[in-house]
Amino acid sequence: MNTTSTDTPNVGEPTQTRSVSAAILTFKRPDDLARCLQAVKTALAAEAPVGGFRWVEILVVDNDAARTGEAVVDTETKDWPVPVRYVCETTPGVANARNRALDECATSVLMFIDDDEVPAAEWPNGLLSAMADSGAALVGGPVDTVFSQRPPQWVIDGDFFGRANPPHLSAQTWLRSGNLAIDVDQIRATGLRFDHRLKMSEDVAFTRAAAASGLRLVWSRRGSVSEYVGPDRFSVAWRCRREYLAQRGWSNVTMRLRDQPQPVSRTVLRAGHLVSTGLIGLVTAAMPPSKADAVHALSKICGGLGRFRGLAAR
Repeated sequence: MNTTSTDTPNVGEPTQTRSVSAAILTFKRPDDLARCLQAVKTALAAEAPVGGFRWVEILVVDNDAARTGEAVVDTETKDWPVPVRYVCETTPGVANARNRALDECATSVLMFIDDDEVPAAEWPNGLLSAMADSGAALVGGPVDTVFSQRPPQWVIDGDFFGRANPPHLSAQTWLRSGNLAIDVDQIRATGLRFDHRLKMSEDVAFTRAAAASGLRLVWSRRGSVSEYVGPDRFSVAWRCRREYLAQRGWSNVTMRLRDQPQPVSRTVLRAGHLVSTGLIGLVTAAMPPSKADAVHALSKICGGLGRFRGLAAR
């Protein structure tokens, strides 16, 4: 198997074939992993790789020391169009699993997808074509929400799982890793790693650091994946905790990277704004009563408190 990386092609006109692998990160979700693997197989069979790219392997990185994903890989990956390789990263933490994928990668391009996601048929070519057209080091793509069962009405009314979908090939300052393609050669040239100290937002820290180092990040509207969301996320407590951790992570990264002017002042002002608008929102949510509005307000308050807490990274 030839895994030699090639030089980065000219924008929009690849002159050499570039090798591609995908890393599926998994942790104690064997049923989700089986569904993800079957969808990836279907996507790979649906379309040949876009010009200038060739598939080398699928890498399954299991972050469970009990190796709960290994049997799934053995069962679900017979007669695949590309080899599938299983590795177990026993050090807990998603950042460690992502770094293991980077270490194991022997291709020019690495794509990340999570075990609770299902790619569309146009994945991964949507992201790969955007990388070829833009010359970007990182390309993010849409993650659409699919509910495993109908959520409470307040979740629907508040659109709590909606995600932004910027214009195609628009420049970005950060990206999520649930649907991400990275140019391995460009990343390795910077020495970037996922920060194992972060329990959440490790992908935000990684991509923000990439942007701060001068690498180009773009968005692709093609090549979407769907994330399955279950009832464990249909609670006010989960929503508030999620927002607290996300905003704390953002603030934490800001303090460490110093990639924004006056980071402390900006963080304090943003945190104060979130808390104050959240408090006002609680009042207005009662006239007339709206649980969705009330949860949005509580989430802002928790997010503001998280931003204040993230200042501790100074």
